[in-house]
Amino acid sequence: MKEPILVVMAAGMGSRYGGLKQMDELGPNGETILDFSIRDAFDAGFRRVIFIVKEEFKAEFERKIGFPASELMTVEYVIQSLNQLPVDVNLPLERQKPLGTAHAVWCAKESIDAPFAVINADDYYGVHAYQQMYAFLSNLKQHQHYAMVGYALGQTLSPNGVVSRGLCTLGMNHELLEIKELTQIEAFESSARYREENSSNWQEVALDRIVSMNLWGFPVEFLDLLERELIRMLQTMTKEALLKEECYLPSVVERQISTVAATVTVLETDARWFGVTYKEDKAFVKEQLAQVNRKGR
Repeated sequence: MKEPILVVMAAGMGSRYGGLKQMDELGPNGETILDFSIRDAFDAGFRRVIFIVKEEFKAEFERKIGFPASELMTVEYVIQSLNQLPVDVNLPLERQKPLGTAHAVWCAKESIDAPFAVINADDYYGVHAYQQMYAFLSNLKQHQHYAMVGYALGQTLSPNGVVSRGLCTLGMNHELLEIKELTQIEAFESSARYREENSSNWQEVALDRIVSMNLWGFPVEFLDLLERELIRMLQTMTKEALLKEECYLPSVVERQISTVAATVTVLETDARWFGVTYKEDKAFVKEQLAQVNRKGR
């Protein structure tokens, strides 16, 4: 079996943050979060990385992140574009937002030829998380078996506003039973709370609830499934939906779980997750990266 690949989703617009946070210098020596992530993934065994980026900042990304990464791994680039679709659909000209994480990974379909891990460019996952994922992918034997690294919700919240998280329900033997994608979840008193889209009602949720931070592991066959899901979504969308809706990777996984078409193992990790959702989060992340740097990571 071919060696596992690291796939990095770096084409996000950072709408809440107000800029391209994946290229922000937050480390003590001017490093980005992704610089640390590449090093951690390399230490865990990954030797090939595919960066999914937007065309307009590919050159800057390559100079700032891709070139240093190429000293450790084989580096490839894939462009996520609204013009790249698996079916002939005319998206509204005024749409600017990407089509979501499922579309991002599908855009790399022609480059991925081995089991692969998927991460967000602007999240720090910790070396242990990559070790767990690399071990899973290296021993993957079933086409319908996926993996996700789970984190306690309380360790992933921002004190500066609402965040998006995939709220997970686990069964026996760390099997993922359900994942619910929430775009409005926040710290509240001694717990957390969330509300559904287009709802004013908040619901409480425990801080130790496991959430997805988009660190996934898939067999290469998952890409064919992504294509079918994207086609289904695009062909059934209303004109209004085509203007703003996105297809989330966790939603595709949830559909597979609910139809018993696949199983997902939630990998345990003692790693600390952190990331920047708002500009006000930068001070905390800088402090955390300084600690990682002092430990030699």
